[in-house]
Amino acid sequence: MRTLLRGACLVALALLLGASPVTFRPAPAPDFDARLATALDEGRINAAHAALYRLFALKAPDRLPAEFRADRPEGAAGRVEAGAAEPWRQRCGTTVLRGLRADLAELPEADRAEVEELLSVLRPAARAERAAGKTVTHQLPNWILTKNFSIEWGADLTDVNGSNPGHPTDADGNGVPDVVDQWARYFEASYQAEVVDRGYTVTALAGQYIPVYLGNSAAGTAVDDIGPDFYAITYDGPVTVVVNNDLSFVPPNEDPDGKIPGAMKVTAAHEFHHVLQFLMPLPTAWSSPQDDWWLEASATWMEDEVFDRVNDYYQYFPGLRGWASLAATGLATLNLPGNSDYTSKAYGNVIFAKYLSEHLGGAARLKDVWNLIAGGRRILFDGSVGPGVSGGALNRFAVDSGFSGVGNMYLGFAGANATMDYREGAAYGAVPIRATSLTTAASSPSVPLYLGAQYLASTAGTGAGVTVNLAGAPATSWGLSFAVQRPAGYTVVLGEESPVGAPSLALAAFEAGATLWVAPSYLTPQLPPAGLAPPPPPPNGYTTAVASGPAQDPPGAVGDLSVTRPLAAGGLDVAWSAPTSGGPAAGTVVRWKRQTDAVFDSRTLFGPITRAELRGLEGNATYDVEVFAYGSAGEEGPASSASGIAKAAVSTPTPPAEPYAEKHLSSSGGGGGGGGGGGCFVRALGW
Repeated sequence: MRTLLRGACLVALALLLGASPVTFRPAPAPDFDARLATALDEGRINAAHAALYRLFALKAPDRLPAEFRADRPEGAAGRVEAGAAEPWRQRCGTTVLRGLRADLAELPEADRAEVEELLSVLRPAARAERAAGKTVTHQLPNWILTKNFSIEWGADLTDVNGSNPGHPTDADGNGVPDVVDQWARYFEASYQAEVVDRGYTVTALAGQYIPVYLGNSAAGTAVDDIGPDFYAITYDGPVTVVVNNDLSFVPPNEDPDGKIPGAMKVTAAHEFHHVLQFLMPLPTAWSSPQDDWWLEASATWMEDEVFDRVNDYYQYFPGLRGWASLAATGLATLNLPGNSDYTSKAYGNVIFAKYLSEHLGGAARLKDVWNLIAGGRRILFDGSVGPGVSGGALNRFAVDSGFSGVGNMYLGFAGANATMDYREGAAYGAVPIRATSLTTAASSPSVPLYLGAQYLASTAGTGAGVTVNLAGAPATSWGLSFAVQRPAGYTVVLGEESPVGAPSLALAAFEAGATLWVAPSYLTPQLPPAGLAPPPPPPNGYTTAVASGPAQDPPGAVGDLSVTRPLAAGGLDVAWSAPTSGGPAAGTVVRWKRQTDAVFDSRTLFGPITRAELRGLEGNATYDVEVFAYGSAGEEGPASSASGIAKAAVSTPTPPAEPYAEKHLSSSGGGGGGGGGGGCFVRALGW
């Protein structure tokens, strides 16, 4: 998932200068994004220059102006603990490529020439063939054909740890380097999981092999397609994947096979999901600066769907760039002043994709969003008649799910983030709390951006009710969310939106031992004809009052509760119908535990949701499940109970056990050779 291809093959000259105790290499400053934003705010650069410097950061850090650079020791990349200064890191270069293309015309001619030098492409005579009824175009001297992929490499292929350049290991003696065998297995496993098991079918897949090129940036080799710290990139035309074959730099993950195999797995799943996105194809009105965040969010979500045990995406949550600390920046980092980076936040927005999956009915709901995109909708805005929120895929998805729109649906997301109510939420960090008292007006240092939220929290429960009003907000659509963590451990999420900027929420009982999070959210962007404008001024604070009792009767019991084993492996499916007695339900709490355990886990579903997928359970164990609805002031209805036997999860998909359809190895053996230019990895991709 890394950056753009240089135009000519680069032949590195190995200079034997002797060992040095510590070597340094140019690198982007750890706060690279913040420095870009400051330069934009001060008018010293424009958005196009920001895109150019992002390209330099990914491909040629030595070309960055001094204010954006830092030197760090070789091998300094890695997982960084909270609070530490960490390297600037971005695994996937796909959206960087697309963003630079969108801004290229705004660069001065001299800068465009420099970009073209970095992006120019050699196009050798390709060998177009057909095999097994599919078209394949070979560009490199070595290749194998699997059932669905053409995997190619040049003379300087290394093992995945960067060793043995030109002579990668072939321990099983099948004539194919072991690293190629690994990539073949992981890409085919991703195809099986995404296309066959999850139904992400694209017509174009039936007639072609997907090209995958193996590159590395090991010092002293001719292959320099993907630099250190970055995993791969997928091109949207022609649709092609280039992976970094030297993954020795990757930070630790939780794969029991080791960090490098784990990184290879999630790279295959992530980049193949980009392939599906581009073959769909994307709507013609799709805007890279405003929409591409969803490409990365959903592709990162798919990593964890296909290879659940790896958890490579955790590396984006600890430290200074942890998503939870950026809750006020909104889902999409749109082209607003001061927001130079619409790409790196996309990894954090994997939490939003997790929310859709875990809180709105299951993993199949992500496919519903993509079906709407395939029908011509942008992710947030209706591009057919200009900017607007009515026609976006997420807004249509929200309405189809029973919400009034995407803003109403977002309130549940803001509430879930208060306690990180996700299956793997303990690894996601915590939202910043800007005030800890409901009786003190909390002035906001900055307004949350569109679909962003800020938080205050209180543990001063008295047993009485409490009402919170947002004071001084402008007359645009704002919302409030409550997340009330009960002493029993589960959370009740409430939400209210107001078109005049004055939402109010009442909680019937704020008992001792509970924690109440309050989150004001900005739900409607300013959309003048010229494009997106800065958000309005922040609200002045909050006013609170003591409520005298419940606002309404609690809802009755849910009906038709069922707990079943899913068709796909992993966990339990829980379904129910909305209560038919008592007051209306604002949401539902689902609790579960093994029958041999004493403590329940829980998930809170805000809004009209009547289905949940429970994953990460112990296979073949019996679980007790409780489901109850709650009203608009948090009044809880009676619980309904059922039990079921969990289906075991498959954490590492196994690809079909088929021999390669075809192999072609150059005369120099598994590492490749020949193929023009002395076996150099030819850049055969482009726009």
